[in-house]
Amino acid sequence: MPKQINWQMILILVLTIASIALIVPTARYFTYVATTPMPVPGTDAEKEYDQTVMKLKSRSITPGLDLQGGVDILLSIDRAKTELDNLATAADKIKQNFRNDSIDASFDINSENRELNVKLLNPKDFRQASNILKNFEGYFASLNPEPLEKGETISLKLAPNVIERYNQDAIEGSEKVLRNRVDEFGLTMATVVRQGESRVRIQIPGEKDPQRVIKNMLKPAQLEFRIVAEDSDEKALQLVETKTEGGKEVQTVKKDQVPPGYRIFFGQVVDYKSRQVGMKKMITVPYLLKEEVSLTGKYLKESYVEVIQSDLESPIHINLVFDREGARIFKDVTEKNRGRNLAILLDGVVYTAPRIKEVIPNGRCFISGSFDMEDARDVSQVLKAGSMPARLAVEHEMTVGASLGTDTIKASVKALIIGTFAVVAFMIIYYGTAGAIADIALILNVLMILAILSLARATLTLSGIGGILLTVGMAVDANVLIYERIREEIAEGKALRAAVKRGFDRAFLVIWDSNFTTMITALILLQFAVGSVKGFALTMFIGLVVNLYTGFAVTRSITDYWVSIRNKLYTGSMYIFKNAKIDFVKGRYGAYVLSSVLIVLGIFGFIKNKGPIYAVDFEGGILAHVSFKEEVSGEDIYKAFSAAEGATVRVQRVAGTNEFLVRTKLVDNNGAKTQEIITRTLGSSALLKNFEIKGIQQVGNEIGEEFRWIAIKSVLIGAIAILIYIGFRFQFIFGVGAVVALIHDLFIVFGIMTLLGRETSLDLVSALLMILGYSINDTIVIFDRIRENMRTVYGKSLEEIINISINRSLSRTTLTSVTTLVPMIIMYLIGGKGLQDFCLALIMGIIVGTYSSVFVATPLAYEWFKRKGMKIKEETVRKITYQKVTPLIE
Repeated sequence: MPKQINWQMILILVLTIASIALIVPTARYFTYVATTPMPVPGTDAEKEYDQTVMKLKSRSITPGLDLQGGVDILLSIDRAKTELDNLATAADKIKQNFRNDSIDASFDINSENRELNVKLLNPKDFRQASNILKNFEGYFASLNPEPLEKGETISLKLAPNVIERYNQDAIEGSEKVLRNRVDEFGLTMATVVRQGESRVRIQIPGEKDPQRVIKNMLKPAQLEFRIVAEDSDEKALQLVETKTEGGKEVQTVKKDQVPPGYRIFFGQVVDYKSRQVGMKKMITVPYLLKEEVSLTGKYLKESYVEVIQSDLESPIHINLVFDREGARIFKDVTEKNRGRNLAILLDGVVYTAPRIKEVIPNGRCFISGSFDMEDARDVSQVLKAGSMPARLAVEHEMTVGASLGTDTIKASVKALIIGTFAVVAFMIIYYGTAGAIADIALILNVLMILAILSLARATLTLSGIGGILLTVGMAVDANVLIYERIREEIAEGKALRAAVKRGFDRAFLVIWDSNFTTMITALILLQFAVGSVKGFALTMFIGLVVNLYTGFAVTRSITDYWVSIRNKLYTGSMYIFKNAKIDFVKGRYGAYVLSSVLIVLGIFGFIKNKGPIYAVDFEGGILAHVSFKEEVSGEDIYKAFSAAEGATVRVQRVAGTNEFLVRTKLVDNNGAKTQEIITRTLGSSALLKNFEIKGIQQVGNEIGEEFRWIAIKSVLIGAIAILIYIGFRFQFIFGVGAVVALIHDLFIVFGIMTLLGRETSLDLVSALLMILGYSINDTIVIFDRIRENMRTVYGKSLEEIINISINRSLSRTTLTSVTTLVPMIIMYLIGGKGLQDFCLALIMGIIVGTYSSVFVATPLAYEWFKRKGMKIKEETVRKITYQKVTPLIE
């Protein structure tokens, strides 16, 4: 025994030292951020602060964006638009071939059906047209040109394999371009990762101007050169009609009058009249340009910004340098079109259209326009990184300002420290020496979780800190079960060493069951792509695995060592529910009434709010965290938006602050437009001008629906998995009783949260899934005791055995709930706004789960046995008895 103990103690010591060494850099980073005031922006002190933070962060566990600020964007290929773009490209090729053979035809793209409609204006051209179309066989799903001979229209759709190839090429190309742009902008610690077949995630931590980065990441950057038509100014004006819609002038193109081979584009120029009076007002003008693209940004080698002081109208130039092939094409274009105007377009907008005075052989030119220096640099860097091969849509976006991230670190670290020490103090007060031993294991538990995160280079999020705190509570649960069992064994007259061995051995199965069922829900949560949910699930899963080691190997090794050298173990003198003799079975009817009342309250919550109040996670939309320098009310914000057009908002004040959460649905399914409306509306109100948007979360409509389905599926899978496991470990009816109790708990918590006006978010779904795993713990404790007593207690009725079992488990059940509630309550009170709904749901879930274990799950099993007229017989005992599981430590 001494040799075994010495070896185990050495291992524990080594693990402790290694864990401390791994997390010291993290502790230094979090301490510095939490204790150092943020300096004034633009000062040398800010530069020094940023450099120190970057140095400390490089050695620390990577903090999540919610802890350090930054941006997290999930982008997806817009499949419909990508298909339409490629269909348009195919149409241009066919048009060009028809034009070369003097074939007149009409082309129309049906956006809704994603098909190209072709009709010959002269059916006599059928044979030539048919030969051209045959070159596109395999490109379209079905190609039968025969109706063209009769003057009919044919409809062409891209073949499925062609669409899939385009989408695959598009996502691969987009990922490469995004990586290039990240490098061009010099963004440190940024990551670009493929997710699935059609998504890319970009994470840029610590970015102070995230909206600028998002804008430049998503910019298509399609650089094109097109020849301007002769007399373009006059002709273009005749092809454009100006209408007034909603108080604004809107220019529409008369498409049927545009000459073949040409297209109308728009650009902005300085209004001549405004320039005469010393102003610089930009107006939109049309250009008639050749449909054929003379040169693209594909051949661009270099791009840089230069200020030309002699150019008084547009001094900021973006210089373009093409590669050898681009220079050859450029020379050819300028040679053939000398004297004509060449329009330079970026993303379909004409920036400049200078006259070609001479041949340009060196492949150099410049773009000028209404740029400021920052815009010009951004455009230059985007152009160097390359154009986006496909249109990308923002499915999910989270933007956190640096100041909000700092506030979150301070609040979460404070909550973690206070929560841990509260539990440590409770264990010493209640269990004495045994509690101090448990605290050593508990502190090692937290150290090992952080060390594993550091070794794995994982990201620590706010929800991850919440997961560690919940793990702290569950780690103490294991020790409560062990020590309560040791107390019982000593009270029955067993020797200390025998009582310790028996206590650990008997508690092992219960702790294994409870940790394993919670692991199930943690694994299910890992399927969510959102960082906050994955961060919580990851720390919970690591914590549960570490719990099993520290709860048995560490706690038992230290306990055995203490007993071997002191020959005594003080387990405390405080007791709750000692020798309790409550008739729980008889009181089940009152519990049924209470449960019915709570369920009715939940139903009323759903009726009152017309169903769940979906957050942007599930509904799609934008959530803006806005801070105001002057005192404002939610009513002021409502009034500002009611006077504006386009956005309907929900407003919620962050408790105890002059900050608000502003929620709105996407306007025209466009996140950038919606964010612009929010900013403009707040800025245009006299009461709301002094504000700062500290964070933005955007979720596209499609991924919102996807998250909703994943959430429903996750809860169902979790419930079924727990039913199967409990049915396997106990008896099937116990599994049914446990799952019914879980449904009871989830419905009550979900309903009351809705009644309180709390939104159904991913954080709430995470809490509900953790309730699934945690609520079953208390049920397992009671079921385990019932199972044991059915084998050991003789001459008692089933009702008496159930009452004895619950009364003997009552102190354990209550204490395990209290030790988990304490850190959750502390996190709710001082851990910051980010996890309040999550913590509130868990607090309610722990309370309701403890109640349902005693008054719902167990009575349901009793009702079943009673209805079946079962008695305590040997074969029943054999069905219910547990399977042998070998403890970790003998």
